Amino acid sequence: MNEMHFSRRFVRSALLVGAIGAALSAGAGVEVGLAQDSDTFVVAVLPFSSADDSKSKDLQENMIEGLDLLGPYTLIAQDEVNESLEDAGIEPGQDIPEAKSLEVGRALGAKILARGTLAQNGGNWVAEPVFVEVATRNMQQLGSVAAGDIDDLGEQVVESFNSRNQADKHVIFGIDYARSEAYERALTNFQKALEYDADLAAAYYYMGDTYLKMDSLNAALAALEKAVEIDPAYINAYHSIGQAYLEKGDTTQAKNFFEQLVAQKPQDCQIQVAYGYVMANQLLEVDKGLAAFERAQQLCPDDPQPYQYLAYALPDTRREEKIENFKRYLELSEGKATDPEALQYLFGLYFAEEQYEGAKETIVQALAADPTDANLELYAGIVESKLGNHTAAIQHYDKAIELNSELENAYLYRALSHRETGNTAAYARDLERAGKGRSGEILANMALREAHSALQAGRTGAALESLSRAASLGANSCAVSYYRGDAYYRMGKALEGENNSVGQNQRAREMFQASINHLQNACGDYSGYAQGLIGNANQYITRVDAIIMKLSG
Repeated sequence: MNEMHFSRRFVRSALLVGAIGAALSAGAGVEVGLAQDSDTFVVAVLPFSSADDSKSKDLQENMIEGLDLLGPYTLIAQDEVNESLEDAGIEPGQDIPEAKSLEVGRALGAKILARGTLAQNGGNWVAEPVFVEVATRNMQQLGSVAAGDIDDLGEQVVESFNSRNQADKHVIFGIDYARSEAYERALTNFQKALEYDADLAAAYYYMGDTYLKMDSLNAALAALEKAVEIDPAYINAYHSIGQAYLEKGDTTQAKNFFEQLVAQKPQDCQIQVAYGYVMANQLLEVDKGLAAFERAQQLCPDDPQPYQYLAYALPDTRREEKIENFKRYLELSEGKATDPEALQYLFGLYFAEEQYEGAKETIVQALAADPTDANLELYAGIVESKLGNHTAAIQHYDKAIELNSELENAYLYRALSHRETGNTAAYARDLERAGKGRSGEILANMALREAHSALQAGRTGAALESLSRAASLGANSCAVSYYRGDAYYRMGKALEGENNSVGQNQRAREMFQASINHLQNACGDYSGYAQGLIGNANQYITRVDAIIMKLSG
């Protein structure tokens, strides 16, 4: 199961032009090739946060009327929205936490939320509107809109919203054309988007990305650098700039660009995050990347991004720090705390550290956010098995199979739990389904081969998981002991060294000792190999003891 990390080094664009843009672009009255299902466009307009609750409700009413007149939207009635907020303990005009607004939106059946702030400034009313797609939390933040009258303000917000969606519509068309390799038509649409919104960083970003696909590197760099100029936190643009420089074979220029940028704006938190991402992931200067993320944490300790990217960039030898940083990311990112993808990543970290209670708590949260994911149910079952709760594990496996009857691992792990509970008939039946007629011996040997491959690839967590499965299936105990010893030996080597902390070297010593303990049980054809590794592990223990003494002195 890929070391139970479920880690994808994903980077979400700083400007989100995804599903919400596609849904809302229909307001332009142009064929967009999407199913015009009214359920897609159910909108709840929340009262904007304001010191004047009556004006907040007036703006809410005007926006509902204006959006309704555009055509494709189904607007939830004002009274229904406000009653739902009142049930949640929130009065019109009060600040609404992001997580609470999403909760209210889901309860109302809304697909899109409109919210924002309303304040008076110099005789004008000023609104800062935001539109959010409930399912994905994708956000479309419009610029400030000002008017002397609330009626005019509501009309202008709706006009701004519609104009912005005209631009987003062309970006979406451009992306589709680029995917089809119709690059000239893609560029035409990105240019059209900029006619509607000259400061739309996403249009410049996708234009640059398209030029990259066309191998027009100079044009790509010009567009991408414009995206960064408009939005310095546009991390995907930095990634693509790095790619463009690297494709030109100019790593020196790539470094110069990013280092000059961070030198010009050393106090800019988002620049530090972007710089750290490029250094750690694009130019593979991980130490510089880590330092930038840590600097960003100092500059903006309540911003979730630095904690998220630091968690991804830290090496597996510092997995405890990865966990703490990712937990902090979830704490700080309202709404993201129910993001199944993020929770799966944290689950993988806990699992790799054999912190099964933490893994269980996290996967329960992930299932609450997405109860229809068969893999989440499978993972929940596996962690219950690790905790010895095989009856609870079987219930999760049952649900996983109900959601996806082709999920072979659910049958396999359910078989192992049935065996633990003494249900030999169910064990045999599930083993047959898992192996599609193959015997348990064949499955055991497959698990051993998976463990060997994982070790060769340096994925010790995945290897240990495969070995646990192999042992449960009755694999050759001599081989299992040898490969387990090899895995712990490799984990010890990754942790030891004078450049690592005392704690890491102490952990390395534990790994080498665990390696020896397993290798001593290796037998048969594996005995000779095991003796060689035992000798090496003892030498490393002597070395680690000296390092610990030196670092402690």
